[in-house]
Amino acid sequence: MGRQDLPDLKRARTLWARDRHDEALELFARCAREHPKNPYALTDAARVHGQWFEFEAMEDYVARLLDLSANRNQNRLQAGMTYRMNYRPQKAIEHLRPAASSKETAFLAALELAVIYERLGDLEQTQDFARGALRIVRRSPEATLVLSRALNRQGQSDEAQRLLAGISARPASPISPDTLAAALALRARIHEQRGQYTEAFSLAEQSNRTLRPLAKHLPPKATDKTDEITKLFDTLTRSHVEQLLAWSDSKQRAKVCLMTSYPRSGATLLESMLGAHPDVVAADELPVFSMRVVQPLVAQCGGSPAEAPQRLLSLSDQWLDEYRTTYLNAHAQTLETTLDGRLLLDKNPSLTVFLPLFLRLLPEVKLLVPLRDPRDVVLSCFFQYLPVNWVSVSFLDLRSAAQNFAKLMGHWVGLRRLLPEDSWCEVRYEDLVASPRQELARTLEFLGLPWHADTLSYFERDKVTVHNAPTYADVKQPPHQKSVGRWENYAEHFVPLRPILEPIMNKLGYHW
Repeated sequence: MGRQDLPDLKRARTLWARDRHDEALELFARCAREHPKNPYALTDAARVHGQWFEFEAMEDYVARLLDLSANRNQNRLQAGMTYRMNYRPQKAIEHLRPAASSKETAFLAALELAVIYERLGDLEQTQDFARGALRIVRRSPEATLVLSRALNRQGQSDEAQRLLAGISARPASPISPDTLAAALALRARIHEQRGQYTEAFSLAEQSNRTLRPLAKHLPPKATDKTDEITKLFDTLTRSHVEQLLAWSDSKQRAKVCLMTSYPRSGATLLESMLGAHPDVVAADELPVFSMRVVQPLVAQCGGSPAEAPQRLLSLSDQWLDEYRTTYLNAHAQTLETTLDGRLLLDKNPSLTVFLPLFLRLLPEVKLLVPLRDPRDVVLSCFFQYLPVNWVSVSFLDLRSAAQNFAKLMGHWVGLRRLLPEDSWCEVRYEDLVASPRQELARTLEFLGLPWHADTLSYFERDKVTVHNAPTYADVKQPPHQKSVGRWENYAEHFVPLRPILEPIMNKLGYHW
């Protein structure tokens, strides 16, 4: 059928978007089987298997795509984009570079390469490919945005600001809300760097206003998802938690640390430091648990909130062992390594809402909970551009961000009272940047790991890592205290938020 979309592919994409993954995967596979020369079918099958952390299947579909005799450069481009989307930046570069030399694929390939190199921190290559894309599509908003990020990181904020200001003026092509919002957020950051706080806050508000209409396209009741999940916290007792953590002789203990808290609490910095330790395998916001474990667990533990703990406790050892294996193997495959007795550090702030489920699956887990002044956390969430989803939708307004923080971290405060004291450790961002060696030594001791000096030089290591966190650029520099007390520059906006934040601040050891 050639390069043509298929009705069944459209159905499969809809099923995937609705989290009906098993049905979607079966339909994608059938499309690829029945249309073995259709690049859309092969590309879609490759991408969803990568997102499902089944990399052997992904590689097989990519190989079949590249074997097609027609449209070789288009197929290279799609292969490169597939690898970029699925945690294989070096393989993406390998296929995108040839595609960037072909007229028909040069623009998209150059843009993809610019995005990858900026994530890697190679800002010279970022500039080269972004400017190359702009020579093909003058004033492309996407290429201009990537170039502006690189320029700002290189200290050329005036040029970055000039380019960003022109993104929405007489665009050469329509601008997506996401691109415009990201541009406005970057302009806000540049104004803040210059001490222009009124202008910065106004631009952050504009960025979030641009994204609000996208919230209407979230699945029905998506914004209630956190409330539904966290009802489980309210029904847990100490007896429930003791049963959650009870150890079965049928299980083999795994060395796992879950680092979770609230977005923008300093987790990316701490993960980068600990990830430099030779006995640690760090996973930076990989959605393995949410994709491969949460949905079947939630299905098993459905029903009324009062029934949830008993349903959770009734899961069989056989079922749990299967998903433990899935969880550990998916991480090892994604990170292209074997754990071999090393500690798997799963850093993922979005997993706080799933803590009871995580404890049931991996009762031996160590919990690391980064903390940061809640006012700085809320402000940072408000300023940070993020694609709209059921988590980030609350960040589009300062008040809703504060309410969400107070609710979710209130659940953590309640849960930690029920947990053994040696199973969790809180690490304050303010202490980490002020005394990194001292805090790292304390954290490593909690994890049962020896001191290693590489944890202090994390920003000099591995030049081929693409960080998945939105704050990827910050971990390319040594620890600093510039962001401590950031909220004070916007203190007037926090006056009405004090009744919301002060009670949870006091419980977390912070004071107004």
